[in-house]
Amino acid sequence: MAVLSAVCLAPLMSGAPAYADDPTTPAIIEGESEYADLGVPLGIAADGAAAAALPKPRTPNFGPAIDRYAVNDPQSTCPSPLTERPGPVALRALLNDTYNLENKGNITRPCNQGKKSEHKEGRALDYMLNINNDHQRDIAETVLDWMLEPDAHGNKHAVARRWGIMYIIWNRKIWASYYPDDGWRTYLGDNPHTDHIHFSFSRDGGEKRTSWWDGAAQNYDSFSGDARADMVVHSGTEVSVRQNVGGFDAGQSVSTGWGRYHGLGLPDGMGRLYYADFNGDHLTDMIVHTGTDVSVRLNKGGWFDTGRSVSSGWGRFHGLDVPDGMGRLYFADYNGDGRADMIVHSGTDVSVRLNEDGTHFGTGRSVSSGWGRFHGLGLPDGMGRLYFADYNGDGRDDMIVHTGTDVSVRLNQVGGGFDSGRSVSSGWGRFHGLGLPDGMGRLYFADYDGDGFDDMIVHSGTEVSVRLNDDGDGFDTGRSLSTGWGRFHGLGLPDGMGRLYFA
Repeated sequence: MAVLSAVCLAPLMSGAPAYADDPTTPAIIEGESEYADLGVPLGIAADGAAAAALPKPRTPNFGPAIDRYAVNDPQSTCPSPLTERPGPVALRALLNDTYNLENKGNITRPCNQGKKSEHKEGRALDYMLNINNDHQRDIAETVLDWMLEPDAHGNKHAVARRWGIMYIIWNRKIWASYYPDDGWRTYLGDNPHTDHIHFSFSRDGGEKRTSWWDGAAQNYDSFSGDARADMVVHSGTEVSVRQNVGGFDAGQSVSTGWGRYHGLGLPDGMGRLYYADFNGDHLTDMIVHTGTDVSVRLNKGGWFDTGRSVSSGWGRFHGLDVPDGMGRLYFADYNGDGRADMIVHSGTDVSVRLNEDGTHFGTGRSVSSGWGRFHGLGLPDGMGRLYFADYNGDGRDDMIVHTGTDVSVRLNQVGGGFDSGRSVSSGWGRFHGLGLPDGMGRLYFADYDGDGFDDMIVHSGTEVSVRLNDDGDGFDTGRSLSTGWGRFHGLGLPDGMGRLYFA
């Protein structure tokens, strides 16, 4: 059995967490695998079960915040000169040190050799281990268990996410970060990968821009892609963005023609706008709910494209009172893969339709019930409002309940519904977004400071302030960010001029 080397890892960047005392913890899909089969998942070993009595690579002692799953971003260039990216270089070194090997592996590949592959961008690693050699097979299965087992905080596939692994191929099976819950699937590519493990890295993983190196979870999305929520202003027909610069800047127009999309009922309104990252590129997209149709306009780095339909049949889900309305839609990342899912609040039920690889939403399943009077309506029909945001920084959006004066959070149970909840703030009885004399303002939840934990943004009268999230342990006392928004609470004319969003 190999002995754990004394040198286990290149030094971490400043701010990285200390090592745990005990590192052991309880379309065409892939460029390498255009013959991948989406059939019944086939596992190499049970989740959390060690394949052999070999050491696992030494792992930093991380907190609960974790990177979202890497999105499917296959090779699109072939730079010259081609260089080995630091992520796969570091993984090769760590495995060599752990198992006392001198495995050169393979990271790069000539542009004219074979099919599409992340090797041609220097962000893939073929780590040579042979299935027919008992010791090498034990190493391989130990490494894969380490990559894909949950961590001490219940985060599934924790190490793979922290390294920015996009997919893994080994012994005729493939695991992909963008189908994480499918587990190991049959791989039918030309090369059975019985003499090496193939690791493909995301672009962030390839450049060592993931939490393995500095402890900072890559969960972010914003209009500008810098991890800090910007203020989106919908005024009349125009949508503009005020970028987060420690406060908000003077803003720039990004889209026009939305004069009847403030969420009002007919005859004044045609639909609603939402802002969320639909395709997992960390840039907030514009989601348009018009009539029965939901479409998405992708963020192109300062503007939105012309859009395409992604779901239909939602004509009575604009959040209006009955008899015209049946419920509300929300867009948030329920399963932590970096792409916004569609959350449907219909009557008393909350269900989720998962985002299918940034192309459409799935068929849906119920995740919570008993919310019949939480559609944001005034009394006597309504009791409160629901929001969906990442309160505890684990990359999965939680359900935030604003009922009466109280704000509570129901944590996302690793894709299996929400827990029973706990109060996190109080004193918000007149902040349900209703007009005067009943309402004083609105609440929003978004990551203002870019730390991976969504903060509470308060729009009170003319002022916008933020109460920062104390790493999932409540909100602070707040500070003012911007003023002059007295008629932007989303009310109809003559009282309202528009709406604010934070994304």
